[in-house]
Amino acid sequence: MTRKEAQSLARLMSVAKGNTGQSRLVANFLLSWWNAEECGGVALNDLWGLDDTLRIAVQTVIGFIARKQIYPDSLGLSEEFDQLIKTWRPNLRPPSTWEDFSPTDGRIYPARLINYGNAPGYRDINLHLVIKDDEGKERQLEISLAARDAIDVMHHVIAVNRTAWSGSRPIDAIEGETRPAWVDR
Repeated sequence: MTRKEAQSLARLMSVAKGNTGQSRLVANFLLSWWNAEECGGVALNDLWGLDDTLRIAVQTVIGFIARKQIYPDSLGLSEEFDQLIKTWRPNLRPPSTWEDFSPTDGRIYPARLINYGNAPGYRDINLHLVIKDDEGKERQLEISLAARDAIDVMHHVIAVNRTAWSGSRPIDAIEGETRPAWVDR
């Protein structure tokens, strides 16, 4: 991250912690980077409500995001984004609030992938999931896998799919789904 990008991001984070109209617009932008599906996207015409300094900061951060292809947690900003969620999306539980959740040993929790994060040049990956707990509540979970573990998971996923596609079709195949070419590689 360049110095200009770091300064722009710091400026936006600071403004998003406020309680002005510009704070709301900046928070919408930052939270759409964190997780647009859960937190909502940002309307480009929201930029009209920002002063020139903030518009330039948003443009700079967009350039950084496009170039680096990483999520804010890869920059160590998880706690700051948890606070933005508490402030601007109080209906959502931030990923780090698990005080009242105790996984049951041996229980399998249904999950779906929200998004993933990585840092170019590194093989570690972060998977952002939504799981349903024992009471059926949806909770966000982030799993960080080291390079070796990520490779093992990839091999397991491939092996499971090869086995599932070894017959005619997997039992859980969707109508019209065809055998992926990567299964045979």
